[in-house]
Order: sequence, then C-alpha cells, then structure tokens
Amino acid sequence: MTPHAAAMLLPASQRPLLPLDAFRGQDLMFYQTGSPVYRTLVARNTRWQLLGEQGKVAEEPGCIRVYPGYLYSRQC
Repeated sequence: MTPHAAAMLLPASQRPLLPLDAFRGQDLMFYQTGSPVYRTLVARNTRWQLLGEQGKVAEEPGCIRVYPGYLYSRQC
C-alpha cells in the first residue's frame, strides 16, 4: 500500500509520516525541530492546506501527516 493510499484509509495516529521532500512548500510559517512548516504543500497537481499539529487539531477524513507531525487536508 502506498503512503497516499494509507493516508485515505487509516486514522492520522496510524499513518506514516510523509517526508517533506515529497512536496513543494509554499508560505513558510515557522521551523519545528529544524524542519520548515508550510501553510500549503503541493505534490503533482494536489494542494494540501495546513490543519495544525497532530494531537492539537481535529483530524479530518483524508488528511495526511507530514514530518515533523503536522496534519494537512486536501484543498479543492
């Protein structure tokens, strides 16, 4: 199962952390543990909007978890 397929089927707490290298970040917000956290991530033709830190925001269906532990939801 690919990480993107797992992201659609598993709760965020069980999803793998996707590497930030798989995305192009837009609108740098801050750094967490030396890694940038962006407002928007782009991968191929899909845009992902930052929800917040895992455990501090409500999880939405179909969201992904990106290193260092932030949840992103797909933008329409």
